[in-house]
Amino acid sequence: MLTAQWTPIITTAAPYKTDLNSGTDSTFNVNVLGQDGLAIPVQVIVPAGTIALNGRINIVVQSSAAMNSLGQVTLNVQLLDIFDNVIPQINKALIMRFSASLGANIVAESSDGFIWRPIPLIPNGGTTIAAGDPDGYYLDDSGHVVIVTNHLTYFGFKQIQNDPVVASVSVKKLNVSATAQMRVTGGNGTAGFKFVSKTPQICTVSSRGVVKARSGGNCQLQAIKGGDIQYLHQASLVVTLKVAGPSLVASGAGTVKSIKVNLGALYANWVVLLEWAPSGTGLYQVVTRIKLDSLGAIVTKAKVPNGSVLRIQAGGKTIASFGLTGA
Repeated sequence: MLTAQWTPIITTAAPYKTDLNSGTDSTFNVNVLGQDGLAIPVQVIVPAGTIALNGRINIVVQSSAAMNSLGQVTLNVQLLDIFDNVIPQINKALIMRFSASLGANIVAESSDGFIWRPIPLIPNGGTTIAAGDPDGYYLDDSGHVVIVTNHLTYFGFKQIQNDPVVASVSVKKLNVSATAQMRVTGGNGTAGFKFVSKTPQICTVSSRGVVKARSGGNCQLQAIKGGDIQYLHQASLVVTLKVAGPSLVASGAGTVKSIKVNLGALYANWVVLLEWAPSGTGLYQVVTRIKLDSLGAIVTKAKVPNGSVLRIQAGGKTIASFGLTGA
């Protein structure tokens, strides 16, 4: 007796969603469309116990038919509860089998579809990932790619952007509170650019690349060309911009920080206030009083919480500020 087996074809407009039993191993076979209507199989295996309660699985293809035919399939696999909320944590590794061979592509994952991280090849010919590893891949006997993952996000096959991303700034120096404009060229693909300040306590940068100086020091900036259905993301080299003016910098892994203050000769021998506030509150309290030297500078130590904002007050005015990372 022959029994017909139906394999659904999924597209960007028509994902595959069906019930998922938490207590049994489940295998889901779907096809993505290539050019000329070619059906390209993908298999998703969800072991028993991957989720605690029964729910649903949703398989969404992000890549075009042309990309699928080139072996550059991009999927978003979601496990959902009974209310169709995405389950953020899975208990066992999920397996995805692709009929495509790797070729010149790179196996990658992304949490936002913009930044793509290469997935490592499982070492020593292994087929399972070690405890604590988020994901890995291996090649089966046919040379096809199998992804093993402990988390759910976007998965796909990408290429490296071969056109370098080059960033620049309209000026080389800024005074505190002044602005400049970032410029960027290069990169491949359809994604846009993102601008990043690696020193937000010194300078910030907007989504349009407008740089604003906040405190004296070296402002470090970078531009990122996002990944898309074909490419990994690519970052530019770091661009450094000198910000002239008063500076406050805190460093150290614990709560006791090394505090460097440089307000310039205008504040020589002044007694100033070092204050802190929880980030986003503006509710400052005094940490200590500091007497500056004849150059208006000093290096001292103070106990301040991680994740807070520091400022120096002199004559009732905020002269410099610094944001601490961490919780």
